[in-house]
Amino acid sequence: MNASIASKIEIDVLCIGGINLDRKLKALHALLSGSSNPCVASESPGGVARNVAENLARLGLRVGLCGQVGRDAAAEAVLAPLRALGVDTRACLVAESGNTGSYTAVLDAQGQLVMGMADMALTEMLTPDLLAPLLSAQSPKLWMADMNLPASSLAWLAQRTLGARLVMLAVSEPKMDRLPSDLRGVDTLVLNRGELAAIGFSENDMGSAFAKLHAAGLQRLVVTLGEQGVACVEVGEVTHIKPELPANLQVADVSGAGDAFCAGLCASYLRYPADALAQHAKRAMRLALLTVQSAQTVSPAITPDLI
Repeated sequence: MNASIASKIEIDVLCIGGINLDRKLKALHALLSGSSNPCVASESPGGVARNVAENLARLGLRVGLCGQVGRDAAAEAVLAPLRALGVDTRACLVAESGNTGSYTAVLDAQGQLVMGMADMALTEMLTPDLLAPLLSAQSPKLWMADMNLPASSLAWLAQRTLGARLVMLAVSEPKMDRLPSDLRGVDTLVLNRGELAAIGFSENDMGSAFAKLHAAGLQRLVVTLGEQGVACVEVGEVTHIKPELPANLQVADVSGAGDAFCAGLCASYLRYPADALAQHAKRAMRLALLTVQSAQTVSPAITPDLI
């Protein structure tokens, strides 16, 4: 990859992290442990950073993606739809060995995640040494990184983006130990209640959680709470936002809701820079709500007028 070529494209947001082929297995009936369960299987492009990039492109922003894929058919399957939407994928490395990442989600009959299995070996190899030449000339208006990246790379990015705006998106409870100890380069951390618990807090002590993270340099904290909405903190003020759920809400699949929320937050930051965090979060919830009603990880119904 020629980083100088990629840097010639002016972009609003650069998304860095996971690029996967997603497989979903949705149970047709109540799941029975230790037994074979009938299901409906589907396959689609995925990966947190990739999903955020697609959502942002559908919102009309200029987007770049940085990650690593294999030299296989899956790579084209996950990147081609992005290119069709105008996403610049030239900062994506193609590994000489190894498979494009995969994520398999087991969903119950209601579409709720029961278990997820991820093969993220190529993303785990995205060390600062690999990222540095790709990002050396990049200057997006906003950076977004998912925590599938190695701890060393997350820490490096937090320093690399000092003075810019970096949104960091948590991806799982086990990977919360990758959170950098120095958060001065991180504007916003987005996570769910399980990931918040993994660092020792609950939604009931958001103030304490923010105080600890703010002492490390974080500016804004956002915690998604599923059907209960979102809790967000900036300058020490905690705001709880309830979602406006339609009476006929039909949840098809919760996968991708967090990615859509993060994309909505990033887009709102850029379009309404003077607004408070709570206003940005309200806009982002619209995307998450639309996404859970779609069988696809990224809803094709997402359009620029949603933000």
